[in-house]
Amino acid sequence: MLQFTRGAIRLLIIANLLLGVAMAAVLIWSFATGDPRLGDLLRVNYPPVAVFALPVRHGQAVLLSVLPMMVAAHVIFRQLLAMLGSVAEGDPFSPANADRLVRIGWALLAIQLLDLLFGAVVFQVEQQMGNQATGWAPTLTGWLAVLLVFVLARVVREGTRLRSEAELTI
Repeated sequence: MLQFTRGAIRLLIIANLLLGVAMAAVLIWSFATGDPRLGDLLRVNYPPVAVFALPVRHGQAVLLSVLPMMVAAHVIFRQLLAMLGSVAEGDPFSPANADRLVRIGWALLAIQLLDLLFGAVVFQVEQQMGNQATGWAPTLTGWLAVLLVFVLARVVREGTRLRSEAELTI
């Protein structure tokens, strides 16, 4: 199961990188051209609320708000992969894993803050495009996950300290 999870995370890293490169290419291309819609640049058929149906400046704003989320997701995937490596080695309770959890917590916080930015961009786009509903809404779950990961980092750090103290007394 551990090997499967590591493989799945590796696939997520690759997919995230490929999608990020593609989105960055579309963003750069959109700045370099004067076409009125991103979908016209890519010659795709698009539903009315898709990012490709947006005027270029709105599509650029959406892409600019999503790309940093992909960077944060990459940080999370890499830290999870490193943690799984330490689990495979038989030492899951280590200061390094506590540090990795803290980095994951900061990346999750960044995603939550960027999601608020994304929501603001979506709100502006909806206002200018006639209030088409996109389905974006803030959620409490992500904010709770941020707190949970920071608490887990503290638990791992404290567990590591207690284990090392116990090893010294034996």
